[in-house]
Amino acid sequence: HQRIAWLGGKSSSLTRAERVGGYCATLIKYGLPFHSEWVVECESRHKQAAEAIGSLLRASPTISAVICYNDVIAMGAWFGLIRAGRQSGEGGVETFFGHQVALGAFADVSENALDDLPIVWATTPAREMGYTLAERIMQRIDKADVQAGHQIVSARLVTVK
Repeated sequence: HQRIAWLGGKSSSLTRAERVGGYCATLIKYGLPFHSEWVVECESRHKQAAEAIGSLLRASPTISAVICYNDVIAMGAWFGLIRAGRQSGEGGVETFFGHQVALGAFADVSENALDDLPIVWATTPAREMGYTLAERIMQRIDKADVQAGHQIVSARLVTVK
């Protein structure tokens, strides 16, 4: 894919800013085009996401992939692609590259909940992050001299087979 758009999240969200930053950096890294009109803000609701991806594809019909802010946006986008006739899961290579749009998304849900949709997911271990944070807070409560730390928890890529 060379024409990749971004869908979802509110512009006031730090998480969205970090994810969009990663999206932009990756486009630049691979020499892919960036168009500000391909970065679309919308609420995390199925209907808004379906409408937003429909508008995006009417304005830029050659987009071949869309990265979604979260699982709710991705589900709504998938419904919007079906409505637009751009996501059927059938057809050959010519059909796929000519008409269908691939979806990728961030999700903080269990992997088995993601198996039925033709979407590539980047999952973050939300539960592990919560436990780690709670443990660190308790350490700081017990010992005031414990320094604040910085920890990065890697996301994992999940693809539907």
